[in-house]
Amino acid sequence: MQTISFFLTDTIAALLGLAGIVHLAGPRPLRRLLAEWGYGRGFNWVAGSFAVAAAVFLAVPQLRIWGVALAGFMLFGTTIELLEHRKYLYAFSNILVLGVLPLALIAG
Repeated sequence: MQTISFFLTDTIAALLGLAGIVHLAGPRPLRRLLAEWGYGRGFNWVAGSFAVAAAVFLAVPQLRIWGVALAGFMLFGTTIELLEHRKYLYAFSNILVLGVLPLALIAG
């Protein structure tokens, strides 16, 4: 069980880090989508910074609980937003990650 939770923690951290880097890079389609959904200019920087911070926190065992908390809040918020905009498949993937996120706490 310990090995599985380490693998899940590393995978979640990598996915959050990748998502954060994409948001920080701010490709035009992402910025356009965020603007259509009512988010202000530069919100991609905020979302990207939080995602990268959550990834780093998850990767450091002493900070893992903060990574789980930050990732949980972020994933919950994005899930609500995705459901509101009828992006059910994307919301489902967030819900799956939210379901396994607590396993990261037993990896440390």
